[in-house]
Amino acid sequence: MLGRNLSEPSRFGDIVGQDLAIAVLRASLTSGRLAHAYIFRGPSGCGKATTGRVFARYLLCSRVSEGKSEEPCGQCPSCVRFSYGTHPDFFDVGKDQRTIKIEDSHQMIEDSMKKPFLASRKVFLLRNVENMTREASNALLKALEEPPPSTCFILTSSNPAAVPDTVISRCQSVPFRPLPVKALVHIISGLRDVTPDEAIEAARFAAGSVEKALLLLDARNGLRGFATLLEDALAESPIVQAERYSHMDAGAQTQFLDALQVELEKRLELSLEAQSEETKREAKEGDFRFYRECLLSIMKAKRRLERNVSPFLTFAGLFFELKELSAQEKRSE
Repeated sequence: MLGRNLSEPSRFGDIVGQDLAIAVLRASLTSGRLAHAYIFRGPSGCGKATTGRVFARYLLCSRVSEGKSEEPCGQCPSCVRFSYGTHPDFFDVGKDQRTIKIEDSHQMIEDSMKKPFLASRKVFLLRNVENMTREASNALLKALEEPPPSTCFILTSSNPAAVPDTVISRCQSVPFRPLPVKALVHIISGLRDVTPDEAIEAARFAAGSVEKALLLLDARNGLRGFATLLEDALAESPIVQAERYSHMDAGAQTQFLDALQVELEKRLELSLEAQSEETKREAKEGDFRFYRECLLSIMKAKRRLERNVSPFLTFAGLFFELKELSAQEKRSE
C-alpha cells in the first residue's frame, strides 16, 4: 500500500541552495507564460529531480492553476493524490532506471495524447535524459516539436552536452548549481541521524551532491567502510568479482560504482591536502596519478552500463584495469 511521503519537499521554500532555479520557475508561474518543456541542467545530486517534483505540485494543484493561491494548497484532490504517489496526471519517467528506452518514450507519447484525468494538465518528469537511447530521444523530439495541449515536460540532465541540441533548443533552460556545504549540511542532517561534525565532513567531500554526501555518511556508519572499499576491489580475482556484481540488480551495481567513485574522489583530495607545497608535485606523480586513473576506469564502467554493455564484461574489464593499475603503482614505488 502506498503511503504519504511526508519527508519530500512540497514547496519551493523547502528547497535550499538553488535560489536561481527557484526564481526562474516562480517567474514562469507568476507570469502565466508556462513553457511546454523545461530542462533542469546541473551536476548530479544537486536536487534537480526533487525540484521537478515540487514544480509538478504547483502545476497540478487546482488552486494554483485557478490563480487562487501562489503555493500548493495540500488539500485539493490533486495535492492529496500527488502526496500519496497516485496522481493520474503525473508521470515520473526514468526513476530507478539506468536508461530511458524507446518503449518508455512511446508510452509517454501515448499518455500525453490523452486528456488530463484529474488536473488541468499532465506533467512528465524525465530523469537523466542524457541516458536516453537514440531512438527514445528521437521520439521525445517529436513530442517537443508538436507538444500535446495541456502537457508539460520537465527534463533533468547532469550532462547536457550529451543531450541533442535539437531537444535542448525546444526547452526552457533552468540552471542548477552544486550545493554549498551549508546547504548540504542542512539537507543531510534532516535525512540522517548524524552529529554536526559528521554532516560537515560528509558535505565537505561531496562536491555539492546530496547523493555523495549520503554515501559518505552511510559508509561511515558501517554499511561499507570506504577505508577498505578500494582494497576489497583489488583483493579477489577479477572474474570472481565480475560474476558477483553482474548478478546484482542495476541499483546495487550503480550504488557500488558510486561508492567507489566517491571514495577515490575523497582520496584524491586528501592526497593533495596532506602535502606541503614543496611535495605536491611528488603527490601528483604518485598516489594522485593512481587514484585518478582508477577513477577514470570507474567512470568508463558507468558509461558502459548506461549503454547496456554486458554487466559481466563491464565489471570484468573494470577489475582487470584496477588490478593492472595497482601493479603498475607497486612497480613504480
